[in-house]
Amino acid sequence: MNHSSDDGSKPTGYTLVRKVCAVFLAGLALLGMAYAGRFFYGQWHTNRELALQNLLEASYEAEDWKQVESRARNLVDLYPQSAKGWLCLADAHREHGDEEQAAECLVRVPESDSRAIKALELASEIYFTGLNRPLDGISVCRDIIRISRRNAHARRRLIFFYALTLQRAELVRIVRESVSLRCEPPEAYVYLMLSDHLSFTNGYQLNTKWMQSDVESELFLVARAIQMSNSLSTLDDPDIESDEERQERHKLMEDYFRQYPQNPAILRYFVRKEVIAENVSAVGELLAKVPAEAADDPVLWRYRGWYHFATDDIDLARNAYQRSLELHPLDWQSWHGLAATTRKAGSLAEAARFQAIAVTGKELRKDLMQIEDARSVDPSLLARTASYARQCSDDQIADALDARLWLMR
Repeated sequence: MNHSSDDGSKPTGYTLVRKVCAVFLAGLALLGMAYAGRFFYGQWHTNRELALQNLLEASYEAEDWKQVESRARNLVDLYPQSAKGWLCLADAHREHGDEEQAAECLVRVPESDSRAIKALELASEIYFTGLNRPLDGISVCRDIIRISRRNAHARRRLIFFYALTLQRAELVRIVRESVSLRCEPPEAYVYLMLSDHLSFTNGYQLNTKWMQSDVESELFLVARAIQMSNSLSTLDDPDIESDEERQERHKLMEDYFRQYPQNPAILRYFVRKEVIAENVSAVGELLAKVPAEAADDPVLWRYRGWYHFATDDIDLARNAYQRSLELHPLDWQSWHGLAATTRKAGSLAEAARFQAIAVTGKELRKDLMQIEDARSVDPSLLARTASYARQCSDDQIADALDARLWLMR
């Protein structure tokens, strides 16, 4: 049944529908205007950015570096994600001799841009060479690897830096990670083979230079002192260093050990020193001070093996050497220690096999130490390293080296 109002007006429900429709249409109109406004505003922004880029390119081609700097600064102020703006601004700063500002611009290039990796590589080199700020350079290298995991430039720089600053755990980690990704530089195998005792002729010089960027850095201070002491301890003519100078050096190292008792590099230095002196009780005292974060240091496990063997605990010695080799299968000294414990336990054939591995590793390490530049390692030495790794059951290294040698051939 239909009902209508007494005065002939439309039904109340119909009026409500008309009002709702009117509001809806008005909303649609406003929404359309908003989208149109955003479109035209965005288009205006795009056109303005392109115009600024064109002006910048004209200045860049004319090599008007003062104008390049001004226009690039204007561009990045308005559009902080402009890769072109940051790259041109970096070049302008470099032309003006301001390496620090150039590096800061290069690291601002958006990661999404295809030129970001090259910009970061250049920034890392500026920090390392021109500015002598290696820690900033290392930070940039880590950013590069985060963006591009297989980047060879960053990995080569990290491997070199960790080796020269005696950061053994970090060195082994980055080498094996690089090997697993098949992006390792050839010298990575050299540093891995030498990682049980990192000593370089230019170690003192480089750490002294790097320390200028942070004179209170524990990292550079300790690495510098150890590299110096190692070099002086292995002089062909020990008389070059007087007794007084030698005592002063030992005192300095002891002072650093008291100052940085948790530093793994200096702990390894002193344990090694006491092992060479065959001071069993001192080795035991030092091993008791090993911090939790160094619990899986294979070199310290090897020294534990030496200590237990010296105290006639053959089972503990064998376990310690085996643990050392689980963590770092390429350590010839651990194979030598394992051979000694196995021989004492009566397994002569097995001991002879372990000793043969140790001899191979010792000779290989000696030859690798003679290389003037690790980057120029000869393929024949890499082939010997692959063979040795296979003897040590380090299949990751052996397989990777076989693949690399196949490519080189």
